Amino acid sequence: MSQPREYPVLPRETTLANLPAEYPTDTQDQITQILSTTPINRLVVLDDDPTGTQTCHDISVLTVWDIATLTTEFHSPKPGFFILTNSRALPPTEAESLIRTICTNIAQVAKATNQTVDIVLRGDSTLRGHFPLEPDVAQSVFGPADALVLAPFFFQGGRFTIDDVHYVAEGEDLVPAGMTQFAKDATFGYKSSNLRDYVLEKAPGRFDPDQLCSVSIRDIRVGGPQAVCEKLLAAPGGGVVIVNAAAESDMHVFVAGLLLGMFGDIPISA
Repeated sequence: MSQPREYPVLPRETTLANLPAEYPTDTQDQITQILSTTPINRLVVLDDDPTGTQTCHDISVLTVWDIATLTTEFHSPKPGFFILTNSRALPPTEAESLIRTICTNIAQVAKATNQTVDIVLRGDSTLRGHFPLEPDVAQSVFGPADALVLAPFFFQGGRFTIDDVHYVAEGEDLVPAGMTQFAKDATFGYKSSNLRDYVLEKAPGRFDPDQLCSVSIRDIRVGGPQAVCEKLLAAPGGGVVIVNAAAESDMHVFVAGLLLGMFGDIPISA
């Protein structure tokens, strides 16, 4: 790819204040209603680092993935669980082998228990990790996804995505991710702050630019779940969808739109 585009450091308070107002409806209750009234697949989150579950509660976190343990979890009344893979600490070949083993075991248990499963790969909000290796391995076991969703927003850590550019808050500034110390990581280093550029940088030759699309903050805050749904349904097959977000409510709206796209006619109020 060509040299990644460069972006300026932005003032945090002013930049966030100048964005469109947050979507006026709290979609969390709607998400809960959808999930409680619609048959859903069992959710398994593969977490590549021990910090990923720190903001979660009332959910199992497994550190082993043998058939017996997974079978017990698949019989749980809870709809999902985490598996701590710690794959970020491994070189690519070992990470690939590990994720393949875990996914193969999950697929075996899902079949044995007559269940369907959705896999989520929880990665780093500063873009360090085995991308696109891990999603590729998961797809090799479970079949191709319609598209990959790249959503590195993390409010508590000050990681925001605005106009497809990922920022890391440092004091009162928003610093483009490619300019931070995280981008200089010895294993997972990168130069791109724009997530479209990041995908092309990390997966050279894999995606055409027209396979990359994004859900903007305006889509989320002005259009709401319906606009998000329409963007997702129009996304190129086998491509990458970039999620812009600068507040936790943005992710709630995105999830509501994702569920609307998955399940069709569901109650999403304006």
